[in-house]
Amino acid sequence: MTGPRNRSEPQYAASPLASVLLTALGILVLIMTPLASVVIFAARVRQGTPMEGGFIMAAGAVVVLGVALGGILVALAALVRHAHQQALAAESSARARHAEQAISYYTNDPDGHARHRRDRGSSGQWGKDDAETLISHFCDIRDLMQVDTCGDSGARERLRTSLQRAASEGIISAINTRRLGKARELLGDAEAAYGKTATLERLHVKIDEAEKRNEPLDYAFTKRVVESAMANDEWSLAERCVQALYFDHSGSVRCRRLWEDTRRARLYAHIQSCADEHLWAEALAAAEEFLGRFPASLEADALREEVPTLRANAEILQRKQYEVKFKELISSRHYREALRIAKHVVDQFPKSPQALALRDQIPLLEKRAAG
Repeated sequence: MTGPRNRSEPQYAASPLASVLLTALGILVLIMTPLASVVIFAARVRQGTPMEGGFIMAAGAVVVLGVALGGILVALAALVRHAHQQALAAESSARARHAEQAISYYTNDPDGHARHRRDRGSSGQWGKDDAETLISHFCDIRDLMQVDTCGDSGARERLRTSLQRAASEGIISAINTRRLGKARELLGDAEAAYGKTATLERLHVKIDEAEKRNEPLDYAFTKRVVESAMANDEWSLAERCVQALYFDHSGSVRCRRLWEDTRRARLYAHIQSCADEHLWAEALAAAEEFLGRFPASLEADALREEVPTLRANAEILQRKQYEVKFKELISSRHYREALRIAKHVVDQFPKSPQALALRDQIPLLEKRAAG
């Protein structure tokens, strides 16, 4: 299978030419040094010249220097490769930071999370804003309990008006920072607390107007960031961006389509990555998930033809693993475990070469296991 590869880490290009040359030169020096010393000693013997102590010491020093030089060259090559990898990793990280900063600048969010933020319940993360919101809710509950204790209806109404005004300000702030999904979330909380008031109805209209006004630019900007991230195999960034876009514009057909296309491309790239690395079981599981989620896609037609090959390769790999485990158990005389594996292979893969070989051994294993 061919196509884009999915990687969680930056992919390093081929080693630079300097590293290759240094490695080759170092290996050549390491090989030539002992050969040259042997040739020199052989020539000395053929000439009949006696081996003096000074000559032997000089030859030994040459060998030591040659080995040291070769080792230094190989070490320098490793340092060059490491520096090259670090530079590529820094470049990939800089691209991700650039995308984050572009999103932050576009959304007027100094923390750079406005385009990536989902509802708190699904994110599973706890931040400063959540703590401040919780403290604010506790203060509201305290104030309401004090008002109920005093029985002052005027104070209760003033507090209710103050809380509703604070909720409205939060909704307006979310609209102004283009966080329409957050604005809808706050509006829903306010309506649950205060009912459908005239103020909240006007805010609902403002959110709808903002969605129509913001959707074209939000879509175009996110599409560009997502395509750049996908081209660099930064799938997590791409999916976070497009998911945030759909959270803000859940009624937009093309925003949902962009989200679905990104998720489909990420899963398909993962399938091909697993196949390239011969992770057949994982590739098969991902392919079956892909066909279940995106059965009508263009990739699904080609993938259906690949599934039998993936399944066959996964079974071959699994049978080989059982075979290796069976031999290990036999060599360590764990006959009961070996018998269990043999029966499992015969039942699951009755026509396989492993099953044919193990079927005749089962009676003997049963006797040894009983003994």
